Amino acid sequence: MSKGKRKYRIFGMVIDHQTRKELAGLRIEAWDKDPLFDDLLGTAISTDQGLFQIEFDETYFQELVFDQHPDIFFRVFCGDSLVKTTEDAILWNTQETTIKITLEVDVSDQEAKNRFS
Repeated sequence: MSKGKRKYRIFGMVIDHQTRKELAGLRIEAWDKDPLFDDLLGTAISTDQGLFQIEFDETYFQELVFDQHPDIFFRVFCGDSLVKTTEDAILWNTQETTIKITLEVDVSDQEAKNRFS
């Protein structure tokens, strides 16, 4: 991360939507929503407790003068399969530098079922 830039930390947990159990080994991507091209802010793999942490600074999303705060959404993958996106529930103009979030995933996808059964 760049020196002197505002740093952001996302602390999250991934759980099964139905059973409420923690999900391990999923790839979580944090994205900044932009009009033309979305910016990847960072990635993490969920731990055995379903926890993940992503850190980034404003250089990851501030390519435009008016882009002062990130508009964050998440994508969650099981292997190569997208199992969750929050692109329809974006955290607009996030001014908090420490963000806590729980992502609920429907593991009805067959690859995910095989992995978490």
